[in-house]
Amino acid sequence: MAFEDFNSYTEVDPNSRYTISGDGEKITVTALQKGEDSYIYDDKGVDFFDGDFEHLVEFSGTYIDTDARCVVHSLSTSLGPFRDGSVYLADTFAIDISAASSSFMRIIIYEVDGASVYVDNWNGASWGTPYYGTFYRDPGVGTYGTLYLEIYSDSLKTTLVYTLSITLHSSIKKMRYSYGTQSWGDAGTQAISGYTNQLDLQLTSPAIFRRRIEGY
Repeated sequence: MAFEDFNSYTEVDPNSRYTISGDGEKITVTALQKGEDSYIYDDKGVDFFDGDFEHLVEFSGTYIDTDARCVVHSLSTSLGPFRDGSVYLADTFAIDISAASSSFMRIIIYEVDGASVYVDNWNGASWGTPYYGTFYRDPGVGTYGTLYLEIYSDSLKTTLVYTLSITLHSSIKKMRYSYGTQSWGDAGTQAISGYTNQLDLQLTSPAIFRRRIEGY
């Protein structure tokens, strides 16, 4: 595995909510407010994520306030927080954790397709629990592909607890920016803490996805 080194990413963090540790593999988010404009990203180049991809990431959340939220990994053609007021960042695929209540954490995936937004979510996640995600696009399912997040409770990915999916719209997006985390960017002071850890874009193993989907 080759984990992303977040020390090499560009950090936009005016209120010092992020700490990078573990040889650059981990971003800890501390009391990030919903209305802040902050994010950590890397410019991989125009149309870098084209066709299939499969990313591995560990993440967790700590409850502070109801309706707080934080993106733990995303891909986009644009730069900025996940939202700017009421406008989502186009075009974007994202994994978001949301404070639906103090009793449970919601995990959501998004497709932002121009001005349109599509979601799938799981309301059964627990605060303070590490989750291990496999985030991938299969271009062979649906006209423009399908986005998936498989959520596991263990690092070896032997126990699958939930799968999220969105049948993608409009076109096969070619993404440029990889985000380690993003603020929500909407109005509000609701805060959340958590982390993104060991993001593996599998750039050195392009056959992994094809073996997974095509079975060779």
